[in-house]
Amino acid sequence: MWRPLSIASVLSLFALMFSQACVDAKAEDTAAAMVALACEGTMADKIKLDAKPEPILMDIIVNFMARSVTGFRGANFPVAITSIDNTHISFRGFNSSPAYFAAVYGSIDRVTGVVEATTDGLPTLNSLTHYSLRCDDAVTPYPYLPIKTLGPVW
Repeated sequence: MWRPLSIASVLSLFALMFSQACVDAKAEDTAAAMVALACEGTMADKIKLDAKPEPILMDIIVNFMARSVTGFRGANFPVAITSIDNTHISFRGFNSSPAYFAAVYGSIDRVTGVVEATTDGLPTLNSLTHYSLRCDDAVTPYPYLPIKTLGPVW
């Protein structure tokens, strides 16, 4: 025999469905908040005039919630995202004291995956390094998004 559901049962069912939807939305927001990029290219010492570019493999993490970029050799300070649109992400960060100066600045092309960046004072005070990279979304167990769909646009 069929018995009608009570209002409390119906409300409980809706609450359960709503809470699961919130959990799913938070997981999607977290995935869209960070992107791991596997990069390949060259780094060139701009202080030594006769230096040739050297091949390099590196990972870059773009964190949209923190508005930062990490992964550059020796940069143990925040590298802030300064602007972002549908096609480019620009970033810049520095750390200084009376005896120390270091900076990272550059951009990521969201369509092609090309990264152009320069580090100044990293890994040593008397260094200037330029990176020319081609990056793709990294193959990781984390739910990162492909570079062509990098996070929100502010």
